[in-house]
Amino acid sequence: MSQTSLEDAIALILPLEKKCRVNNDHNNLREVSLHLVRLCRNVNDWDKLNAMLSLINKRSSQYKSTLTAVVAEASEYLEQVPSVAVKVDLLKTLKEVTDGKIYLEGESAKIHFTLAKIYEDRGDLTE
Repeated sequence: MSQTSLEDAIALILPLEKKCRVNNDHNNLREVSLHLVRLCRNVNDWDKLNAMLSLINKRSSQYKSTLTAVVAEASEYLEQVPSVAVKVDLLKTLKEVTDGKIYLEGESAKIHFTLAKIYEDRGDLTE
């Protein structure tokens, strides 16, 4: 799948995501949101993945079950990233998504710990 195809697919799926969210269709909303994340991962577009995670998080009336599923899915990708820089970017995005959400407290702690370990290994103790 090319970058243009990914953009086209996302443009087609986002209205469906909104329709599911507005109509309180929890199950389909979760699946549509997961599909958006998986599309970005399948083409190894890590920047677009981070953008989709942020977008899904910022949507008004977003459901806890959707965010929980999306964070769990994206967390699985941490071991598949091509570089430490990409991993740090993904961790920072996940940190932003989980911050302040009590229902994602466990995931947030794991993300913060992993990020702290990377900074510590680099010798960057100020971060």
